[in-house]
Amino acid sequence: MIIEDVTDLYLDRIIKWRRYLEKYLFSDRLQDFIAKHIGGIDVNAPPSVPVIVVSNTCGASIGGQTWYYKDTDEGWIELSEWIIDDEEQVRSILRHELAHYIKEYCRIQAPPHSKEYTKVLKMVSPKHFRRDKHWKSTKEIDMKRKLIHPRIKIRT
Repeated sequence: MIIEDVTDLYLDRIIKWRRYLEKYLFSDRLQDFIAKHIGGIDVNAPPSVPVIVVSNTCGASIGGQTWYYKDTDEGWIELSEWIIDDEEQVRSILRHELAHYIKEYCRIQAPPHSKEYTKVLKMVSPKHFRRDKHWKSTKEIDMKRKLIHPRIKIRT
């Protein structure tokens, strides 16, 4: 299978999602958390809203993923096209991936879904952090996933 960048098809949504992330990233709570964790750390740039891209898939079970570039402190969030029509799931994934970005930006040395990551996720999304740990399958999402990944098993 060839992974395709389909970002251009969704530019209007991406603008909306970037505004959504701005609200979280530039909240006083997160700015205080970041300031506390980067004291004495050599960062190359202030935190910025990650670039958002859409590909036909990040993987059969991956709704989104974060790419972090330490040399520039730049982050990218990649979303799977098969999930983006479910706005609730997209927002959950964006909060989840923003927590990965902040964990990396603050140089918190821990595995991707460790207890240290969960602490960051709680700072990003205190009301929703439990549901933001994983995306939730729906019939519509599964039908779209099956089109791209015909061999996956769908629970009924």
